[in-house]
Amino acid sequence: MEDLESELGQGVQLPDNIGLQLVLSYCVHNCYTKTAQAIEQSCALTPQRTPNDREERGGSQAGIHTHLDLDDVNYRAPIYNHVLEGNVEEAINLTNKSAPGLLTSRPDVHFDLLTLQFTKFIQDSDVLGALRFAQQHLHRYLKTATTTQERICAEKLQDLITLIAYGDPFVSPVAEFLTPDYRQRVADTVNGSLLSHTHRPSQAPLERLLQHTTATRDRLLTEMGPSAPARFNLRADVKNFCAC
Repeated sequence: MEDLESELGQGVQLPDNIGLQLVLSYCVHNCYTKTAQAIEQSCALTPQRTPNDREERGGSQAGIHTHLDLDDVNYRAPIYNHVLEGNVEEAINLTNKSAPGLLTSRPDVHFDLLTLQFTKFIQDSDVLGALRFAQQHLHRYLKTATTTQERICAEKLQDLITLIAYGDPFVSPVAEFLTPDYRQRVADTVNGSLLSHTHRPSQAPLERLLQHTTATRDRLLTEMGPSAPARFNLRADVKNFCAC
């Protein structure tokens, strides 16, 4: 820790429990409330709240605090869980109630939620219902795209609609839309948009740190060649750790 502080420059001091704070902030950011509370209790952390906390957390460079901001999670978590459980209509209604204007200002997020509703018809083998839903709610995304978001939605929709053409869509080239991983990505996108809507970082500090670490390793691989450190692989590292 001392070496890292010296490399960062004079006057920069890292908290002794920086690792713990990163984990807690990640849990809160991703709505793992019970996990965060269990960690906080097991580590005997004392919540500390100051009058300036909310203002500090609202900025784009929000810091990591030693207390849990559960007020924010209380309105994000139900929406996040609805998406994960496939209750998309409830997620949309609750988003419109809790964050008015968000889905209007972020049509790409609204579109992603609608794709989950469409895939529900496909999973239920209700082709007629899927066609009707596409006509009523998705057709407008095929209009002439003028923004990057609109072009992405239009391209994704062209792939999504082809699910109707396959006898077994679960083994089709576009079966990804029917997987839990896709639903997880949509839930993460919605969660990030909710955070941005309240002027909070859309990514947790730990996620940003991982991105910077990965970029640094990739740069070293390019510049140092065979003598560079091994490529960082979080999934493999966690798997090896759990096997110990």
